[in-house]
Amino acid sequence: MAEIYRSLAGQTDSPEILTTKGFGALVISSTRAVNEFTTEAISIWVEKEGKNIDICKDVLLKDLVLLGTWGEDCILCDATFKTIANVDLTEDGGFISLKDNETIKCKLRGLIGTVSYVLNGIEEPVPSHEVTMYERKSMASEDVNRDFDTKGYDIVSLQNDATINEISLTFDNGSVCKYTPFELSVVARSIDQMLSLTQAGTIVQTLTDRVVFPIKGVVNMNVRKTPGTRLDVTMRIDESDWELYQMAKR
Repeated sequence: MAEIYRSLAGQTDSPEILTTKGFGALVISSTRAVNEFTTEAISIWVEKEGKNIDICKDVLLKDLVLLGTWGEDCILCDATFKTIANVDLTEDGGFISLKDNETIKCKLRGLIGTVSYVLNGIEEPVPSHEVTMYERKSMASEDVNRDFDTKGYDIVSLQNDATINEISLTFDNGSVCKYTPFELSVVARSIDQMLSLTQAGTIVQTLTDRVVFPIKGVVNMNVRKTPGTRLDVTMRIDESDWELYQMAKR
């Protein structure tokens, strides 16, 4: 599939990017390294007959890249781009199937005008009906203790900040495990190294300002911190668990 977007010099928000051909992954490329991403955010949605699907809404580009490559892909680079990330949009590796008059739309905001951003849609050979979705949440700067309902999600990207004192995870068997951000990052990176290839040809761990870890089987996450910093929290929805959880709520 062809390139679907390339930013222009000075552009801080993209136009609405529309495609009528389904694809299964989005390649995000930038002349900025993923650890340098700050305000860049992306929305992706599918306009279908009778029901629109929000893949993500104003999710920070940094978090989408980290969650979308978790456990699978190293973040690559080449002579032009410091970030080349292959982000899956379906759970089974197929493409998002579109009927006539159905579209996939994307929009970027908070871009840096001196940085180049490029999006490519990747075609797949078989259709999928299992779209991967991401949801952005936050913890207010004045909050010192907040619970996040994690039922129906499988991975979280939590902003790592010195104000965080403790992260408690309650599992579906009733067990509660408490971690410092450092401890949780060590546990998480033993599962996925979060690796990036630099233009100098070295492999590095991607970020220090994010803790990315699996939460499948976790029903609640409690974050305790001192006031003063607003924290970003982005979770990936596990569609099968999400549907069971939503049915249980009814």
